[in-house]
Amino acid sequence: MFQWTERYDTYRRLNSDIFLLVAPAKNHLYVASPEVISQMVVRRNDFPKPTYLYKSLDLYGKNVVSTEGSIWRHHRKITSPPFTEKNNHMVWAESLHQAQSMLVHWTGPDGNGEQTITTIAQDAMTLSLYVISRAGFGVRLEWPHERKGSSEEVPPGHTMSYREALGSTLENLLWCVLLPRWALDNSPFAVHKFTSRALKEWDKYMNEMYTAKRNEVAKGETTEGMDLLGALVRGAGYTEDDSEPGTNPSVDAEKGLSPGARMLSEEEIMGNAFIFILAGHETTANSIHYSLLYLAMHPESQRRLQRDIDEIFGDRPVSEWDYERDCPKLFSNMVGAVMNEQLRLIPPAIGIPKSTPPGQPQSLNFDGRKVVVPGGTAITINTAATHRNPKYWPSVETGSTTSASAATSSERPTSADDGPTGDLEEFRPERWIVDPSKTSSSHSAAEDTSDPDDDSGPSNERLMGSQLYRPPRSAYVPFSEGARSCLGRRFAQVEVVAVLAVLLREHSVELAVDAWASEAEVEAMPQGGAERRRVWGAAQQRARWLLQNGMLTMITIQMRKGKVPLRFVRRGKERFVFGEGEGKSG
Repeated sequence: MFQWTERYDTYRRLNSDIFLLVAPAKNHLYVASPEVISQMVVRRNDFPKPTYLYKSLDLYGKNVVSTEGSIWRHHRKITSPPFTEKNNHMVWAESLHQAQSMLVHWTGPDGNGEQTITTIAQDAMTLSLYVISRAGFGVRLEWPHERKGSSEEVPPGHTMSYREALGSTLENLLWCVLLPRWALDNSPFAVHKFTSRALKEWDKYMNEMYTAKRNEVAKGETTEGMDLLGALVRGAGYTEDDSEPGTNPSVDAEKGLSPGARMLSEEEIMGNAFIFILAGHETTANSIHYSLLYLAMHPESQRRLQRDIDEIFGDRPVSEWDYERDCPKLFSNMVGAVMNEQLRLIPPAIGIPKSTPPGQPQSLNFDGRKVVVPGGTAITINTAATHRNPKYWPSVETGSTTSASAATSSERPTSADDGPTGDLEEFRPERWIVDPSKTSSSHSAAEDTSDPDDDSGPSNERLMGSQLYRPPRSAYVPFSEGARSCLGRRFAQVEVVAVLAVLLREHSVELAVDAWASEAEVEAMPQGGAERRRVWGAAQQRARWLLQNGMLTMITIQMRKGKVPLRFVRRGKERFVFGEGEGKSG
């Protein structure tokens, strides 16, 4: 985890944005240079993905994440069609619905149930899982209050509901990865036995959905919406003339397809379906969680975001929010800026692995000179460091290319020291708000520099709001870059901005201070006074410590050494207002 704890510091000390660790077993190159990253992602055959690192994701079969070369190209061709702008309408609608349900879960039917919430991360995972389940697989899942106390239906042949089987499998994924199934089955530990049961139940649901989709395709029927599983079945080449499920024509190991062979085997279809669920829900849930946490820690930025939400939606109810009309505006204002800044500070993966083929050294241009990377070298694109490289990022405090001023001193800890990287360790979504009078064509309106051979859709620059700061190419890589960039990145972005808009339209999120003062004690403290500032500051310091020291990574980086409790309160009833006045920002 030194890549997270050190971030850009190692590169600063070495005065170089790349460095090579030489060891007897294997050399390792660490990269925080956008110039070098751009070359690597374009020359993907020279710098392939080390697929052995992803074998644990082959829980159901090979997939678009765990393959490389010609096999990967087949997977990519089949898995990319559902991720279209048309299908983002469904993502938008389901995200709005699930965000409203989660808010009721937190605040009650009238929205006034102010309570300390310690399950923000878990609930964000639930929300994102529900969105991908509905938008991608056509299964609508409900929150406890929507079930009105009734138990979930368990279909014949099952011992768990769909939601419980899927949720339990994902919650215990570490055991699924570390232990073979026979070990889970025979382990004396209850958690292993429960994981085994959940995994078997989810196997059944996956097979049932697959069989139903095969039959649907055989009848020439289609399902409205994204239909990820249907797209996989049709893209793999199955038709009504195919054999029954479970009897697949052979598929060559390198996809050298013979007549009648399928582009993907049954196992590969299931593998891709599962990876969509796994990667799709975890990345987005983390972004929602950390965005809410950062906004609670920086109330001035939260109020600016709420003013932008007010300007976009006015008094329109959520049922009248329109994807075509409203989503682009969210991307281009403080909502989009908050999402981008959160992903800059905590990208889904802090290290993107690459490699050089054994015995094939590769040359790169770096800082005006040619460097040669030895063959068989492991490479890590350090996103946490790249996103903090002061050569490529504007500092809010120095004005640079942004218009907003720095956060008020009341928001900053008394011990803060931005150091040599300026304010790049701080959450400053204002850095993304471009001042038109200071705009440079290279940074705020970057032309599309996508790899011409990239079949993955628009580049990271084009995925940002049209009026937000656009970093130089490959300086901002939360979803990777080039052909191997994340298929579902637009899906995730639409979900995040929709959820933030719903949650913060009528409510504010605040740090809970229960560990330092009771609710009655807080109420007795003068609004905006030193006592409230003291307890809020203690909660903020605790949150900052966990963000620095409490993070661990398995698939994505998550806060695993503690929790930061939050509260949602009606706008106008905020307890910790120290800056631009009190109450709802109009």
